[in-house]
Amino acid sequence: MLVIDSNTPGTAPKPSIFLHGVTGAGKSTWATKGGRPLAILTEPKAMSILRLVNPDAVGLVPQSTKDVMDLFQILGDPERLAKRNIDRIVLDSFTDLTYSLPQWMKDPSGAQVLLKMEIQEFGDLKNYAMALVKAIQLTGYPSIIIARSTVKKVGRVEKIVPDGYGRSVEELPGKCLPTVEARFDTELGYLIDTTPDECSQRCGLPWVPQVFKGTALEFLEIVNTPTDTRQDPKAAGLSAPAETIGDVVANVAQAIKDTPAPVSQATSDFVDGLDAKFISQEDWQELTQRMVDHKVDHDQLKSYCITKGWLKPEAQGFNTLTTEGWQTLKKHLTEDKIRAFRGFLIANHSKGAVKAA
Repeated sequence: MLVIDSNTPGTAPKPSIFLHGVTGAGKSTWATKGGRPLAILTEPKAMSILRLVNPDAVGLVPQSTKDVMDLFQILGDPERLAKRNIDRIVLDSFTDLTYSLPQWMKDPSGAQVLLKMEIQEFGDLKNYAMALVKAIQLTGYPSIIIARSTVKKVGRVEKIVPDGYGRSVEELPGKCLPTVEARFDTELGYLIDTTPDECSQRCGLPWVPQVFKGTALEFLEIVNTPTDTRQDPKAAGLSAPAETIGDVVANVAQAIKDTPAPVSQATSDFVDGLDAKFISQEDWQELTQRMVDHKVDHDQLKSYCITKGWLKPEAQGFNTLTTEGWQTLKKHLTEDKIRAFRGFLIANHSKGAVKAA
């Protein structure tokens, strides 16, 4: 029996991130870009871009259950891994691994797939897939386990959940920490999001930024920061990350203020000469309803519209909002954009932010 006491050396596990997102959200690029990752590739798209994204990456492509068993041997050999000089291990993707396993478990002649695969062989599928994740985590290297996202309707709510054959993919969030989502934001571009959300399966850590735009290695370093430096990133030699999406948007807005784009006199004269067209009664009612639905602060939105020139400073409401302003606001006041927009308003158009400006 193994006895763990005060004399037992500390062996803290390396971070193992579960990364999911819809196709094209930048999962593979973010996970493999930079450094020297060992990438276990089961997704055709990931295979095609690995060399383009990172020429220094090492790729392993299992194509049978025998290959999976060989992977266990490779992952269980520290010297073999050390010779490759890798800095992390990426499984891309768990989704395609679960879909490939039934095909790999065909009858040797290839004539037919084992009958009732989802019942008779589900245990084997689950054991192979989850055992590979466990083997990756036991190597002592930081790891990123990738899965594609799918939309699942639960009652009246559509939730973004990881996709995969069988139910083993549902266990991944409990096997990895943190659970993050790769997504594209119109304001910020490609990013990693750990913000808890009722419609997306995310689970962050208190010291990890909720919105992150850096590299995978930088993110892994933040996750792995020692306990006594987590509250002060600079003490760990890291730059202080933005804590929320509002912070990130505020930083971007401040950068724009610091280096504003020059406006020519001709452009200024042209804008001044335009005849403003105001929104209709129906548009005004729709704007009011969207503000209520998305819990947007009236004064913050008004300040934003005045700054953009869509509303006169003396206006009491939004009935004199220009049609140009309404067309832009419609894009921001939507389910997929509202969180970023609210953060921007809080950071730049709350009373404290206006006074500071």
